[in-house]
Amino acid sequence: MDVNQLWLLWATLAVSLLYYISNRRRRVGGRRRCPPGPMPLPLVGNLLNLRGHLPPALARLARTYGPVMMLKMGLTTTVVISSGDAAREAFTKHDRHLAARTVLDVTRSLDFADRSMIWLPSSDTVWKTLRGVTAASIFSPRGLAALRGVRESKVRDLVGYFRGRAGEVVDVRHAVYGCMLSLVSSAFFSVDVVDLSAESENEFRQSMTFLMEVVSKTNVSDFFPFLRPLDLQGWRRLTESASRLSGLCADRQRRMQQTQT
Repeated sequence: MDVNQLWLLWATLAVSLLYYISNRRRRVGGRRRCPPGPMPLPLVGNLLNLRGHLPPALARLARTYGPVMMLKMGLTTTVVISSGDAAREAFTKHDRHLAARTVLDVTRSLDFADRSMIWLPSSDTVWKTLRGVTAASIFSPRGLAALRGVRESKVRDLVGYFRGRAGEVVDVRHAVYGCMLSLVSSAFFSVDVVDLSAESENEFRQSMTFLMEVVSKTNVSDFFPFLRPLDLQGWRRLTESASRLSGLCADRQRRMQQTQT
C-alpha cells in the first residue's frame, strides 16, 4: 500500500468516526423513543450482526429484540418490522410517516430519484402530480376499462406463444416476464417493447433486468453516504449504460408533441 492509499484510508476512517460521534451526540436524547436493537459498533454499526443470509440473520435478531427493532447499517438507521401484526399497524395507522423510502445511490445516476414516483417523497409536488395522473388515467375505473383491450391482447399473445410451442421446452419465466413488460409499456407509452417470438434478449428487456439486478445489489454508498461521490463500486457508471428507459420516455414525449402540432 503506497502513501496515497494509506492517507486515503486514514482520512476515511477519521471522517467516519467524526460523523458517527456527532450523530450519536445529536440523537442521544431521542434514543429512548427508538425501537430496541443490538448495540451498534463505531463506523460499521450492526453490519457484523448480519453475517450469512439476511432473512435468517434478521429472524435470529427478532427473536431477541422483538418484531420491531432498529439496526444501524453502517451510518444509516434502519427499522426492521418482522411480524404481520406490526407490519399491518405500520401501514394502516402510520402509513403517512412511512410513505417515503430510502433513495438508493444507483437511482441518482439516471435522475430516477428526482423524477420517479417510486423514489420521490410524498410531500414533493412532482410526486403529487404523477400520483394524480396515474390515479386518473391508469388506475381509475375508466382508465382500467380503456386498457382492457390491451390486457386481453397481451394475454392472447402469451397463450398463442405457448400453444405454438406445444410439446417443446419453454422458459415460462422468460415469456411471462416479456408479456408483463409489453403490457406495462403499452399501457404507459403505447409501445410494444418485447417480441415474444424472439428468442434473444432485446435491449429494453436487458436494460430492465440489469436495472433490477443493480438496485438489489449491496452498495457501500448506501451504508456510508459520505462515500457517494467516490462511487467505489462503480454502480453509477454501470447504470449510465442502461439508458434505454430514458430513451423510450423521450421518444414517446417527442411523438406526443408532434401529434399535438
